[in-house]
Amino acid sequence: KRWSFFILLYEMSSVEELTELCKRYIRDKNDEEASRTLLQLKLEDISTIDLDWEHYVKQDLFKLAAACIRVQHKDNSGAGLDSEGNTAIHVIIAKLGAGASHAIEGLLAAGIPASQSNKAFDTPLHVAARLGYLDVVKALVAGGADPLKRNGKNRMPRAELKATKEVKEFLLQAEEAAEKTREEKRAALWDDKMRSVQTDNACVLRAV
Repeated sequence: KRWSFFILLYEMSSVEELTELCKRYIRDKNDEEASRTLLQLKLEDISTIDLDWEHYVKQDLFKLAAACIRVQHKDNSGAGLDSEGNTAIHVIIAKLGAGASHAIEGLLAAGIPASQSNKAFDTPLHVAARLGYLDVVKALVAGGADPLKRNGKNRMPRAELKATKEVKEFLLQAEEAAEKTREEKRAALWDDKMRSVQTDNACVLRAV
């Protein structure tokens, strides 16, 4: 019912009304409704709304920040925000350093992907490992970052030369967990395939 109400509201509202509604939600720091309203607008229709996603990250309005990225870049990653092809997560690590964990957790929860690479094929996890940001590394892994993904130098994050001992130890555990998950998925797929083959064979025998 709640969704139906908002769908009806958006259908009845003009662009100007939606814009004012979005601005009001932003003033009220209503992250959920501000982001939802913003996504109903097209970029060419928005001229009076501040789309500075980093500004909203500082206010803990992570869904709104993700919506700004999505509106401006037509995806959830903010890829290509600079000449190096960095994503929003790369940018936040560069700006906030070792203190980026909270912002990263918020952006990942809002749908920003954890493992998208830049032009050097470095994921945010490669960057955080290289800089020795253990808390950031933990936040990324908890948010779904792939510790097995390799960069342009064919290195996984744990293999970054400047990674600290603590970072490497944590990533080793993350790699082992990721490998175990992959093996379990492969086994499940194989079991499904074998069951399918057995079912097909049984059908053929019945037909004969």
